[in-house]
Amino acid sequence: MSQDLKRQVKLKANAAKRLAKDVVSYQTEKSEMEEKIQTMRDNGEEAYAIRKMQEQLDETVAVLADSTQRLARALETLGELLDDASVETIKDSTEYADAVRIQEEAQGTLQGKSGGGKGKKKQLRIYFCGSIRGASADKEMYRAIIEHCKSHGVVLTEHVGKDVCEKKETTDVEIYERDMEWLLSSDVVVAEVTSPSLGVGYELGAAEARGIKVLCLYNTAANSNKSCSAMITGNKTFTTVNYAQLDEAKKAIDSFVSTA
Repeated sequence: MSQDLKRQVKLKANAAKRLAKDVVSYQTEKSEMEEKIQTMRDNGEEAYAIRKMQEQLDETVAVLADSTQRLARALETLGELLDDASVETIKDSTEYADAVRIQEEAQGTLQGKSGGGKGKKKQLRIYFCGSIRGASADKEMYRAIIEHCKSHGVVLTEHVGKDVCEKKETTDVEIYERDMEWLLSSDVVVAEVTSPSLGVGYELGAAEARGIKVLCLYNTAANSNKSCSAMITGNKTFTTVNYAQLDEAKKAIDSFVSTA
C-alpha cells in the first residue's frame, strides 16, 4: 500500500514539476518577445513586421495561459493527495519530501515568483481610453485619472486627456492603426465609460479578445440619472467600478493594477 502511495505522489509531483518548467519557459519567451517588439517600435521598424511579431507574442501568451491553468490543476490534484489522511504513512519518505518541495516551488512559479526573464521589473504599459469627440466636459477627470495611472507605469494614450483632438493631417486610418498597435501592446486597459462611445466599446472588445485585463470606471456623480451599460457591468471578464469622487477612482486603479 505504501509503495503505491509513494508512486502516486511521485507521479503527481513530477507532472507539476514539468508544467512549472513549461510555464517558466513561456514566461521568459513572452518577456523577450515584448522587449523585442518595443525595440522594433523604438527603432521605427515597419508596422507589418511589428504586427507579425505581435502575432507570435499572442500565440505565446495563449500557450502560457493554457500551461498556467494546467499547472494550477496539477497543483490542486497534488495538494489533495498530500492532504489525504492515508499519506500519513509515507511522510518520512523521500518521495513525500520531494513532492512538498516541488509543490512549494511550483506554487512560486504560479504566483509569478519564478524569476523568469532577465530579472528586472517590467514597466506596466497602460492603455487609457474614454470618449474623445463626444465628452469634452470629461477631460479634466480624464487628465486626473491619467496622471494617477502614470504612477503605476507608462500611459500610452495621454492625448485622450488633452483638450485638442487629433491634428487635421492625421487620418482616421492612421489613428486606428496607431491606437490598435498601442492597445495590443498594453498590459492593462483603464477605461472611463461614463460617456457612451463606439470607439471605447470597440477597444474594450479588442482587449477582451486578446485577454488584456480591463478596468471600467463609471462616474455616478456625472451621470446620476443613468446607469452603466449592462454590456459592461454584465461582462465578468471586466472589472467595473462606480465612483463619485476622484479618490474612489484612484483606489479602484490601485487595487486593479496590484493584481495585473
